[in-house]
Amino acid sequence: MVDVSVVQALVLPPLESYDPLEPLMKRDISMSQRNKVQFHGQLPPILNPVDVENDQRTLHVPGKIPSYVINHCPLVHLYSEEKYWPSDIAEYVQNFQIKDKRGNCMPTHENLTLHDLKAEYSADLFGNGSETLIPSGEVFLTSLDDFDKDPTWLLGHPPEYGTGYNSRAPAVLVVVDKGNGWVDAFWFFFYPFNHGPFIMGQGPWGNHVGDWEHSLVRFYNGIPKYLWMSAHSSGTGYRYEAVEKFKKLRKRKQQDNDDDNDGNNILERPLIFSARGTHANYASTGQHAHDIPFFYAIERLHRPWTPMGSISEFLLLHL
Repeated sequence: MVDVSVVQALVLPPLESYDPLEPLMKRDISMSQRNKVQFHGQLPPILNPVDVENDQRTLHVPGKIPSYVINHCPLVHLYSEEKYWPSDIAEYVQNFQIKDKRGNCMPTHENLTLHDLKAEYSADLFGNGSETLIPSGEVFLTSLDDFDKDPTWLLGHPPEYGTGYNSRAPAVLVVVDKGNGWVDAFWFFFYPFNHGPFIMGQGPWGNHVGDWEHSLVRFYNGIPKYLWMSAHSSGTGYRYEAVEKFKKLRKRKQQDNDDDNDGNNILERPLIFSARGTHANYASTGQHAHDIPFFYAIERLHRPWTPMGSISEFLLLHL
């Protein structure tokens, strides 16, 4: 188990009922009924997290992340010729200042921090001592550097050869109790820059600063059942047993402390393949379709990145 802080979270209406894995799970149930076989046995329903009662909770110890979540952290394979690597969002924002549409700077720390990012800002826009409230939708992060010249902070940090560890590119882990034995573990990966693809020899299209990608591992009673990988504006869901795994021997200390140790000392972590520049996530190497009609290649690469090795923050959503 890993100690974390329990965060009281508000799930906004567009998100509270959205489940990217729902179509796959419904298809599995439909196929099992049609073929008159049980899929994963008789599994209970997944609940909306805001509706989970105390007696339905899967995670009973406040502030604790089960070891099975950490042991099944995805391993991200980055393209061998990648130029824009993952980084730390806290380091990234230090290279910006917050301005409104008139160019007025919002009062923040000298070096911007994540705590400076708010729902609204109070500023004396007219110099008369009168504070004006400005909603976050009317302010902009403005770079202190010309990012067309590829400042070093825009390039991110490559992982170590061999181990894949990257202490300067932490992932953010969000764990959600879905009740009835179900747990969702979201792994968020941050890249300072998204380098858009080339289409028919033209491009790149879709370059932008600040690129979030994520994966979702869904567990039932501590056993991984499904995996979701984000890709651009959408993504793909898979049965966990269908994706490629990286096998690793469970350390002796883990054998003693892990709450999911069933006597099997081999850990199998899912592999995710990240496309060059765009960082879209896929379950295999090769050619993959974009949201627009063109194809680009990703390949099995030489620098795996293990987000588990550098987790910046755990969020246990207790709703």
